[in-house]
Amino acid sequence: MKPLRRPSRGAVLLGFLVLLAASGWTAARWGQAAADERQREAEAELLWVGQQYRQAIESYYNATPGGVKKLPVRVEELLEDKRFPTSRRHLRQAYGDPLRPGAALKLIVRADQLVGVRSEAKGLPFRRTGFPVGLEKFAEATDYAEWEFVANVRGVSNLPGAPGTAASGPGAASAPVGLSPSSGFGSGLNGGANGAGNNVLNPLRSSPPGLNR
Repeated sequence: MKPLRRPSRGAVLLGFLVLLAASGWTAARWGQAAADERQREAEAELLWVGQQYRQAIESYYNATPGGVKKLPVRVEELLEDKRFPTSRRHLRQAYGDPLRPGAALKLIVRADQLVGVRSEAKGLPFRRTGFPVGLEKFAEATDYAEWEFVANVRGVSNLPGAPGTAASGPGAASAPVGLSPSSGFGSGLNGGANGAGNNVLNPLRSSPPGLNR
């Protein structure tokens, strides 16, 4: 009976390299899948956060005392509406951008009035279906900048900067009075270049604890 031959060192090394390559490929696939899942979760949070602002602006507009409805100028007005004997709150807190942790959402401003928010993140959204009523057009977006959460109130679509009007398109509008045009509303309360202050808010957590979507 012939003795069993031991595998050559070359064969052992080759087998090890094949196993290592397979492990690396599996880890890469797993890592990409995990990253994609985190991105999808962030998208879901952005949809929730964006709707909070959208609904808050609509609430502010519809609650306007008297016959002439008005849009807010600053985010602070959504947090504390002082147009009444007892101030009202239309927005629970100033939410940051779920797609860019620690960063602010971009304000959408038309004719010096706050009409909505959007993310400044770049990339093709994963979600293509299942959008809330009024946001169905998001299904056609090729970049997150096209996810614009704009209040659905009378006259907004006719303001300068709206689609189909002058200076339309993502990023075309400037920031409202009292807010830094380049930083949205989450850059802090420090004074600007002139020392006057930007009157902007720090972004808090992107969504309340235990958010159910």
